[in-house]
Amino acid sequence: MALHSFVSQSDVTRTTVNYASNGFYNGAVKHSQSLGDGTRLNFTAATSGQPEQNRTYDYISSPSGQTGSGERDFIFNNQTAVLKLNTDPGRQLSYYAGLYYDKNAEDKFQGYGTSVGSGTDYSIAQRDIGGVQSTFKMLQAGGYYRINDLTQAELKLYNFTQERLFERSANLNRDYSSIGDEGAFGGNLILRQSELFNNTQWSVNLGARSAKMNDYITKTVTSTGVGAPSLQSFSGYKRDSYNAALDAATTFAEGRY
Repeated sequence: MALHSFVSQSDVTRTTVNYASNGFYNGAVKHSQSLGDGTRLNFTAATSGQPEQNRTYDYISSPSGQTGSGERDFIFNNQTAVLKLNTDPGRQLSYYAGLYYDKNAEDKFQGYGTSVGSGTDYSIAQRDIGGVQSTFKMLQAGGYYRINDLTQAELKLYNFTQERLFERSANLNRDYSSIGDEGAFGGNLILRQSELFNNTQWSVNLGARSAKMNDYITKTVTSTGVGAPSLQSFSGYKRDSYNAALDAATTFAEGRY
């Protein structure tokens, strides 16, 4: 998902729909609306996907090099929505905020191959099929404050969560599914000056971020049912980080160097 999504400076609504003979489709709606007093709302929603493609694949089925063939459906679908609100950046104090949502599903794609540990399980090859489903949500907000004609301060804040479900075949009678939930929040404070002295511009960036892996659970599914969920050791892992950066640039010969 691109964080630099659709933005318009005039009221507009656009709709696109495409469909191909192989079943691929996509569609989108984009809308921009003035709310008065220099405030504007931009909205985008889009979807794309393709039904069963029935692609065949070849695999090595034994240590002697015998080959076989299988089929994968390669079904996928994606939905994205972005809602953004911003004020006129020419103001002394301006702000922006955005909500981002993305959901992606891939069913009956390739799996993890035939490698298991230090060996190879050739029975997996004919069922080397996997899939993934992921959901991403983010809130981003910030603002600009123009201190004077040359100096500006910016504050950026964000908070996102992401869930992923992985599924893959383990052997002829066993499947694995893993689900993970992670998130992070943080912010940056940036101070910029377009000209300090002798055509020199500079900026200072101070930031902080806190990320956490919540529960990561693996389940084994066999012909006799679903096994007990297993909580992975890295569940609950958390990491905090901080950064500071100073950047400056000077031009010479009327900006040619």
